[in-house]
Amino acid sequence: MKDSHIENILNDILSELKSIRKQNRCWMGIDEVSDYIGLKTSTIYQYVNQNKIPFRKIPGSSKLIFSRESIDEWIEKGSALAVPSTRAIKEANRIWGNIQEKHF
Repeated sequence: MKDSHIENILNDILSELKSIRKQNRCWMGIDEVSDYIGLKTSTIYQYVNQNKIPFRKIPGSSKLIFSRESIDEWIEKGSALAVPSTRAIKEANRIWGNIQEKHF
């Protein structure tokens, strides 16, 4: 392989990692937490109403926000959901597929 080809692959990997970091910001909205843990937004709203899931409201607003760290802890403490590891595997497969399509 030429050095430029390897450099292109590394740049693509770096770009994907930056994208993942952006997605993994500290606070998530209702749609993001729904995608993150694999539940419908209606279920998330139900959990909020029953105080079954950690959440915050933005002061002076009805918008709900969720701390990624609190959601991870909530899952680890007793939820039967194993979504973060499943999500990580899906994300790794997606990245690898993108790299293969571009370079092989």
